[in-house]
Amino acid sequence: MCRVVTLSPVITSLRAAKLAIRSIQNSVQSSAKLIAKIVSTEDEMVKVSQLRYEVYIAEQGKGYAEADHQSRQFADDLDGSATVILAEHSGEPVGTVRVNHFDNTLTVERSGEELQVKEFLSQWPSHEIVTCTRLAVRRDRRGSKAILLLFKTIYEYGARHSVRYCLICCSPALTPLFERFGFRQYLPPFAHAVLGSANRLILVLDDAEHYRDVGSPFLQSIRQPQRGAESRKWLEDRFGRSLQ
Repeated sequence: MCRVVTLSPVITSLRAAKLAIRSIQNSVQSSAKLIAKIVSTEDEMVKVSQLRYEVYIAEQGKGYAEADHQSRQFADDLDGSATVILAEHSGEPVGTVRVNHFDNTLTVERSGEELQVKEFLSQWPSHEIVTCTRLAVRRDRRGSKAILLLFKTIYEYGARHSVRYCLICCSPALTPLFERFGFRQYLPPFAHAVLGSANRLILVLDDAEHYRDVGSPFLQSIRQPQRGAESRKWLEDRFGRSLQ
């Protein structure tokens, strides 16, 4: 089952998303106290699992079967093959997100059908297609530079690892925020077992034209604009009728 990205129904419109991004960009220069890193220890993974539980289960009341209510942690078997990002402020966890490549059988099994990943794997190497999931930001840090730091860190990871497309499931309330970063809806909404209606979005890495159109913060991180144009053209040829 597709792992849905969701934070909170706080940002519910494109206008609100633009204001949030503008507020974040005004303070984009991170202080030394706010950092993002790839999780590499068991203790860091515990912090991630506890933060997910705080956001998804305790705050939002999502009914994920993998949640451990006794330890107040939320993890699943996709973590084993994921690159997990943790943002901390003065050593305290404030945000997290993870990325899984579709060269992993379990990732394809869990998310491949709903994201129609076979369409992409028929054209591109599997390691160039990823899904980003389990985005969680502590309530008092939403609208802060922690969100931008997470997004930019995961984008930089994708650029370093030759990622071409990032596919996600997203709650309708958060769709405008993702669209401001350059994600586009490429398939119709679908019924998710936990969230109900959910949207399916895609980010084309290095898509200079679209990033300029939406004012994406990723514009300054583009490395291979010709590759991005190639990726966008294929996407529009294949999903043009559904693409927004």
